[in-house]
Amino acid sequence: MLSREAACELCGGGDTDHEWTGDVGDDDDWSTWLMECRVCCQLVHPACLAAFSPDLTHTGVVDEDLPSSWDCARCCQLGLQGQSRVSCSVNPLMPIIAIWVQL
Repeated sequence: MLSREAACELCGGGDTDHEWTGDVGDDDDWSTWLMECRVCCQLVHPACLAAFSPDLTHTGVVDEDLPSSWDCARCCQLGLQGQSRVSCSVNPLMPIIAIWVQL
């Protein structure tokens, strides 16, 4: 679970308007939820990631068992889906992801 102080690394906004229901259905708009990627550990709103990276063709994969956790669209597009980290405190992928964001 994310802390109330957590913020999107792209827009700076938080996630105080959403409450996790434990179920992600086809009708749920989770694009504005604050999500932490299990692969690159970036904390973003999926909608912000899509806006900042218009070349992304993948939408990402939400982890239905862990609130606010997903494999982000960028990592999925890079073929890294399912390669989750044990800890997001040290992430060797961050320099790669930073370069991707700048492109």
